[in-house]
Amino acid sequence: MGVQETDVNKAGKIVGFDEIYGVAVSTTTSAANVTIVTNDGLLYGTFNISPVAGEISDGRVTGGDRAA
Repeated sequence: MGVQETDVNKAGKIVGFDEIYGVAVSTTTSAANVTIVTNDGLLYGTFNISPVAGEISDGRVTGGDRAA
């Protein structure tokens, strides 16, 4: 599974982009990776999601960079 979204603020201005991709690890849970891109840099993370229960758990920032 993969999803790409354009991120906007309350005024509707584009502030970045994100991409989430994941794989089913059981019949009720998927493991996902996320990349968030803004003008200031990148942020990488992981999390588990249970679509049936609507729960996200074990979220962690795993890396990234920041413009100087």
